[in-house]
Amino acid sequence: MTAIETPTGVLLGSFTPGTPEWDQARGGLCITATEIPAVLGLSPWQSRFSLWHKKAGLPSPPFQISDEMEWGTRLEPAVAEK
Repeated sequence: MTAIETPTGVLLGSFTPGTPEWDQARGGLCITATEIPAVLGLSPWQSRFSLWHKKAGLPSPPFQISDEMEWGTRLEPAVAEK
């Protein structure tokens, strides 16, 4: 029986969501964990086509931070400590 290898990832860095640096790090051929549902056709927020459109570097709507995302960002350090 062969051993199963755990997949590994690459840390792209620490960027502020919505900044040009953040968009650049997440662009191109890299697929982030939050984009996997779109790849599988399971995301209620993004379709496979809209993800492809974004990854191809075609114009797409700017990233909008929702209230829930803002609070998640604010509370992230406290949750990470726990």
